[in-house]
Amino acid sequence: MADAIDSGVCSLISLGRSVFLQPNLPAAVLLNPSLPDDDAFAQSHIVRGQWFAHMVPVKFMGAGLAIQFFYYNMRRMGNGLKSDPDRSIPSMVIKDTLETFRSGLLQTRGCCRAFRVRAKLQT
Repeated sequence: MADAIDSGVCSLISLGRSVFLQPNLPAAVLLNPSLPDDDAFAQSHIVRGQWFAHMVPVKFMGAGLAIQFFYYNMRRMGNGLKSDPDRSIPSMVIKDTLETFRSGLLQTRGCCRAFRVRAKLQT
């Protein structure tokens, strides 16, 4: 990476997505003086289940299902959990859909209960 910057090929290198999948990457690999430069690299990661993205008829720039995989792992880490690099896009979509349905259903039930209690108090 330093050679790429020094040679002028690029002026900036981002580690964002790699670090979300391997949080100890900078300290354990890239900045580790005992690791030879030829071995100090971030592993590439192929998001599993990308075939599922081709089944979605709507296309949005910057909002593809593959990028949602990284957002999913960012949310996990923000909630104090470890990243889940083995999660596939279909399982992620199904899990998120079920959670959305459950939370919406619970809010609807709570709203109906509150409405019934108010109705009883008014009669």
